Amino acid sequence: MARPSVAHLEIERRDFTAIRETARRAVVNELGGIADPKERLRRAAEIVGQADVQIAAVVHERNACALSLAFYDGVRGIYQAMGTAKNGFDEMRRLALGLDKKTGKLPQGEAAATAAQAAEVRRIPDAGQQLPDLSEQVAVAEARRKAAVPFRQDACLVISEEPYGWTSAQIAELAGVTSNRVRDDLTIARKRRS
Repeated sequence: MARPSVAHLEIERRDFTAIRETARRAVVNELGGIADPKERLRRAAEIVGQADVQIAAVVHERNACALSLAFYDGVRGIYQAMGTAKNGFDEMRRLALGLDKKTGKLPQGEAAATAAQAAEVRRIPDAGQQLPDLSEQVAVAEARRKAAVPFRQDACLVISEEPYGWTSAQIAELAGVTSNRVRDDLTIARKRRS
């Protein structure tokens, strides 16, 4: 299988630090501006839920594009275009080929394309055009989720105490999560407070 020269494939690498910071700041500003802890809890839980849905909807296709570029097109440094760590991307490539995720030896050159075909890794013709947008969507959703979770946890704690005194079940119903999630959030919030 002929592989195009790496010089012909230019993958846009975005500033994921700035992208994540902008998304984080937007969530912190929004949730920090909500005075009512019940409303803050409801909105934080909503942001986390939306982020989870966004990540689930996009991450598989982002990963498929990255694997296609790495195995079939020989593009190097894909992890940078994804905004992820090299070790994580190497692990993803090993798993895609059915290798041990930590120690499996990744094939190089033509052997990579052959191994990818054998492992039924999809070849995506326009992966280079799709990857930057998909990666940004995942990065934004992850940053929004990461920023909203502490607000959800702290709001759970505030609502569980006086003057509210809500039970885990009541909090779970408002937040749209399980009572176990609320108990975990309360534990984390208490540890952070002390």
